[in-house]
Amino acid sequence: MKVQILGLEEEQLQTRPTSNVEAHDLLMLAREANGHKRTINLTQRVIELNPPYVDAYIFRGFLAMASWYQRDGGGIETALGQCEISLGKARELMGDAVEMSFQYHWLNGICLRQTIWLGRGNPDMERAMEAAFKKAVELNPSASTPYISYAIYLRWENRTREAEDQIRKSLELDRLYPGAMYHLARVLQGFGGTGIKIFTGYRVQQFRSNQ
Repeated sequence: MKVQILGLEEEQLQTRPTSNVEAHDLLMLAREANGHKRTINLTQRVIELNPPYVDAYIFRGFLAMASWYQRDGGGIETALGQCEISLGKARELMGDAVEMSFQYHWLNGICLRQTIWLGRGNPDMERAMEAAFKKAVELNPSASTPYISYAIYLRWENRTREAEDQIRKSLELDRLYPGAMYHLARVLQGFGGTGIKIFTGYRVQQFRSNQ
């Protein structure tokens, strides 16, 4: 079974070219690999082949969080530790240019969000998390998934109208995005039975599109 990045936060990572063709091809293979261990091993091999390959480190951070969500790897402490390593390597390798990496800001937002949920956050961390998600969207407004990453936190904080706005922005980019439909249903469910109808309607539409 292929590892799904962050469960409903589906993979929307863009791999940039590298001069090391073997490393690039191996990273692409890792994205399509079946099974957590195989994906981890392939990604580690990419890093060994091309240590300056920033995308491999960032993918490793997303993979750590995905494996924790799916209970397919270590605990949350392990996942957050790997997340920090990935973010640190990105800063080390890219320097100031890291500010222009939407993947870096997206991963940073997710790691901060999880840390806050563990009860270790503070107002400064919450502001940093929101800034990270907003920066990711600013840098790559055509990526539908970061909107959902941010919306998940907003819904958790009962900022449902703001969460709905983020989800609808995601759906404008990809109207069949399962994660967006799921979270829109959850948000609207709080306002009545509309959410269930939306999600049920989506499932019917999805079934028909697969025929």
